[in-house]
Amino acid sequence: MRRWVAIVLIGLVLTPGVFAQKAEAPAPVVKVEELQKHLGELENTREQALANLHAIDGAIQECKYWIKRAQAGPGKPEVKRTEPAPAQ
Repeated sequence: MRRWVAIVLIGLVLTPGVFAQKAEAPAPVVKVEELQKHLGELENTREQALANLHAIDGAIQECKYWIKRAQAGPGKPEVKRTEPAPAQ
C-alpha cells in the first residue's frame, strides 16, 4: 500500500500540468456604446472621403475642360455650351 501511495505521489509531482487547472485569460471588456461611437466615426470618415473624391473628380473634369478650350486656340470655335431646354 505504501508503494502505491508513493507511486501516485511521485506521479503527481512529475506531472503537475495534467492536474492543474488552466486559467483562461479574461475576455476583453468592450462596451456596445463604445463600438457604436467608433462605428459612427468610421462612417463619418467614409462620407468625408467620398465627398473629397467627388470634389477631386470635379476638379479633374474642369481642368480637362480648360485644357480642351486652350488647345482650341483663338481662331477656333470655343467649346459649345448647351442651354437647358425651356420648361413647357
